[in-house]
Amino acid sequence: MKLVLLLIVIVGAAIAQQLSLGDWIHLEVETIMAINPNLTIAECTTMCDDLFRLQNIADETVTDNLCHHACECEIDNNCDDHTHPPHPTNEPVQTSRP
Repeated sequence: MKLVLLLIVIVGAAIAQQLSLGDWIHLEVETIMAINPNLTIAECTTMCDDLFRLQNIADETVTDNLCHHACECEIDNNCDDHTHPPHPTNEPVQTSRP
């Protein structure tokens, strides 16, 4: 039930922010890992893929790959710029030279 509620929140946020499919899947993987922090990449990929089960085999293959890469990113810190949404930083921004 918690996962369903979180999925609804993430869907709403994704629509509001117009996230790419890869970003949306990555946010979902972050939620999956927050709830189940000891998952393996295979378990994470399966849970993610179950949430994004599509009927068109070509589309399903795309989401399978995105889920796998997002799980690798979260579990092994093996990330690339295409599957990980930017996170805000709290670092000060320098606006002029000292």
